[in-house]
Amino acid sequence: MQIFGDDDFAVDVSHGRRLHAVLYDPGVASVLVELPDAVHGFDQYFGVSRRIAPAAQVATYDVARFLALMT
Repeated sequence: MQIFGDDDFAVDVSHGRRLHAVLYDPGVASVLVELPDAVHGFDQYFGVSRRIAPAAQVATYDVARFLALMT
């Protein structure tokens, strides 16, 4: 499973798309999740709040669902 923010300044989402295609084409199980307006690590919250950013919450939920499918 790969999760990318489409505003990632460290690793461009195109790398994830290419890896997903390379894995998926021969039949390897691969899931690519692109989070809109999310940066690297999904935790940058624009504002003064110390809450976990919505993108980080989504990423945590998606990983938990993915892992549940693997059991």
